[in-house]
Amino acid sequence: MKYQQLMGSLVLSLALVVSGFAATSAVATETRIIEIRGGGKVEMLLDLPSAKGPYPLVVVAPGQGYHARLPLPESLVKALNTEGIAVVRFNWAYFVNDPKAGKPSSDLSAEVDDMNTVLAEAQKLPAVDPARVAVAGKSLGTLVGWRVFRSHPKLKAVALLTPVCIDNAKTEVVDGMMENYIDISANSRPLLLISGETDPLCPLPMLYANAAKIPRARAVGIGGRHSFEVRDGPNATADSASNLDLAVKITTDFLVKALR
Repeated sequence: MKYQQLMGSLVLSLALVVSGFAATSAVATETRIIEIRGGGKVEMLLDLPSAKGPYPLVVVAPGQGYHARLPLPESLVKALNTEGIAVVRFNWAYFVNDPKAGKPSSDLSAEVDDMNTVLAEAQKLPAVDPARVAVAGKSLGTLVGWRVFRSHPKLKAVALLTPVCIDNAKTEVVDGMMENYIDISANSRPLLLISGETDPLCPLPMLYANAAKIPRARAVGIGGRHSFEVRDGPNATADSASNLDLAVKITTDFLVKALR
């Protein structure tokens, strides 16, 4: 099953995840609407730590249907702000234009433009240290985030949360990570990969087998599916919350060390 078809079914699980979490930012969020090439608009959300800057920065790219205000980016904001790191998250132009039916471009070129525009705006912020910037992404955001990271050699690190390991062109589950993340085997900067243990878009054997081929890659498998959610069992909501909390802690620790 292709990526977008799989995402259609996986987005249904977000209701469970949203009901299980109530993460909030450490400080007030500043929202900006940025015009991009072609006339579209991207929504950028800025969260700064309460201490005095300039701050290191993490730019967080959302999933296809997993937008910037859902639990994972919200929780990352709180955790990273607590560590003195500024966070910029955003929503794709297609999502801003039509949150219900919007779709990414077939080759993701429009989404690469979106993220590059957000990154450029974020690096100009006076409160940000442009020499200490990392990127992170969720699902679709990992595909785009890797392309942006690869094209910006001065970025310090990348965190790929729920990467897409399968071959999108195949109807069966076939390893396609090296095709989805071009030149990732030549990586020389800190890289984090996190998948849920029952994530159909990146089975753990694929995650670990590919990570073994990537220099400086750290691969972690935790509980849950594509959004770390647990669908069954008497403690599904609590287990989902625990999984997401662990993913945030691991990601925060990785980014804090990378941005020192």
